[in-house]
Amino acid sequence: MIDFYVKSDNQVMVIELNPFHIGAGAALFSWRENRDLFLNGPFEFRILEHVREDTYEIIPLKWQKWINRRYHPERLEQVSQEESNSLCNIL
Repeated sequence: MIDFYVKSDNQVMVIELNPFHIGAGAALFSWRENRDLFLNGPFEFRILEHVREDTYEIIPLKWQKWINRRYHPERLEQVSQEESNSLCNIL
């Protein structure tokens, strides 16, 4: 399973490369609903053209930091605060 990011200038970046197993996130697919497709094909490529409002919240914190450093430095303080709050909740 591979997640790509296609920039507006048609550059393609590999975001994530996972082994084929149920523990890997399926992103635009569902292990439950698309298992037969995964095992038997045909190959399918899905594209997310617009980010949903809640998408950012489900991105792992390490990727939020990378995105923010790269594209939204003004959000770095917000992510740092959320990380501190998460750590406090664990302790």
